[in-house]
Amino acid sequence: MGYTRPRGPWNRAFAHEVVRRRNDAGLSQREVIERSGLARSTYTKFELDQAVLTMDQMALIADVLGVHVEDLARGARFRVEAAEHLDLPESDLRAMSSETLERLLGEQNSFTQSVAAGIRGELARRGMTIEDLAVAARLELDHLAPRLRGELPLDLNDMAAIARAFDIHPDDLMRLAAIAARPPAHPEGMPAPVETALVYHTDGPSLQ
Repeated sequence: MGYTRPRGPWNRAFAHEVVRRRNDAGLSQREVIERSGLARSTYTKFELDQAVLTMDQMALIADVLGVHVEDLARGARFRVEAAEHLDLPESDLRAMSSETLERLLGEQNSFTQSVAAGIRGELARRGMTIEDLAVAARLELDHLAPRLRGELPLDLNDMAAIARAFDIHPDDLMRLAAIAARPPAHPEGMPAPVETALVYHTDGPSLQ
């Protein structure tokens, strides 16, 4: 099978995952090439994201690295997601193991879910809909809706726009997120905690 130019981020992510695992194993390019039986140009072009390998070729490399092809695919998936959702330089992402990226993505997802839940709670308290917030914050509904479902993170501009729509400080959104992240379970027989809400005073809103 001839080479085709790589399309999209997946081949790059596979290459970065292989390079990271090769370095972790203390192997040089030459050693991987010799042990896998691949042509030198085939492998070096792959690491440079200048060629796509077949699954059979990836299996040969995985065998040299002492892992399964599925392990490389899983690591590549985390690298693709990290590039999309983590605000880190590409050089930093390349240097991180897939396990570290998985942990960071989990933390990012947890934070994203908490922020979204806090905003949804404030919407419910105010009797507002997501559509109302989109209009008040001057954000496109198609942009805002998946972020309030916790599917995508809100950036600083989004947070500032939502805070203005609520007439609160952006820091209060973080406090709402922290409240939403609290474990819901309580000992049986204990009274439920008093709901925390934004209370407005003459000198500005605060949380109580």
